[in-house]
Amino acid sequence: MLLADMLKGIAAVAIVNFTLHDAAANLVVAIGALLGHNYSLFLDFKGGKGVATGLGLLLFLMPKVSAADLIIWFVIVILTRYVSIASITAAAVTPIIAWHFRYPEPYIIFGTFAGIFVIIGHNDNLLRLMNGTESKISSGSVKNLGKK
Repeated sequence: MLLADMLKGIAAVAIVNFTLHDAAANLVVAIGALLGHNYSLFLDFKGGKGVATGLGLLLFLMPKVSAADLIIWFVIVILTRYVSIASITAAAVTPIIAWHFRYPEPYIIFGTFAGIFVIIGHNDNLLRLMNGTESKISSGSVKNLGKK
């Protein structure tokens, strides 16, 4: 599922990127792919949280940002054992990292938009965090992150 969600975002933007070579067009298509995933017409306008599709789009549009987000995500998971906190944190810092690496303005806008949507998609997780009922991953799972 992760790979499929990533690839659908990549495919949409890749087609536009390779035909138009325009950052603004990439922005429009990337936002469309993310909205289409989060609010699918085929699922009564319900969908996922946008993390996997957003990650695929980031990998394609801003690989340096993807690498930095992944490092941040791993560090937060290791420190807190909360995947939701790691995902929200990585989403929140995405536009800042994109700006730092001097990506085109439309890509920074996409990073901001995608980050907001990922955070909104984690609303239930945020409520569980505030109530103290959010699930943590086990310490054994944390130790095995990244190992085969």
